[in-house]
Amino acid sequence: MAQAGFTLVEVMISIAILAIVLALAMPVFGDWLLNAQIRTASESLESGLQQARNEAVRRNAAVEFHLTDTASGWEIRLPGGATLAARPSSEGTPKVVLTTVPSAATIVTFDGMGRRSGSNGLTTICVDLDSSVMSASKTRDLELDIGMGGTVRMCDPKVSSSTDTRVCEAVVLTGNPICSSP
Repeated sequence: MAQAGFTLVEVMISIAILAIVLALAMPVFGDWLLNAQIRTASESLESGLQQARNEAVRRNAAVEFHLTDTASGWEIRLPGGATLAARPSSEGTPKVVLTTVPSAATIVTFDGMGRRSGSNGLTTICVDLDSSVMSASKTRDLELDIGMGGTVRMCDPKVSSSTDTRVCEAVVLTGNPICSSP
């Protein structure tokens, strides 16, 4: 009578092959997780900006979007200071670094029509990782552009083809991205 099952040698060989595959995949998986933080932070910022714009239209009054730190924390406030919504950067994206245009700008105000108001407010947010966390060649940086009409668009500053939907407007107009890795 034949017995069904695996021998100890077959099980040990299977475990060894699995260990080798996992050892080879770990660096790639780590890079993927770090790049996922960039994507998560960008989507959170985009959502917050759109929420602030929608709130301004709903109230028919000015509403401000504030970056609260150099990572990805933000708040939506009324000009008087009352906070309507907030997201701390500790929610899944602690290693992300933001750069803003104009430099050091942290506020964008949407008027009652949903348009960006003021000429010196935040227009672009560059989302990246510090080079000590991951080299610039491995990161998938993202850029958030806030148009005068209040539209918020996420794009990839490394894409250079004008026919690619991920291309940033600055790359199409000038050939150079606003957000570039150090």
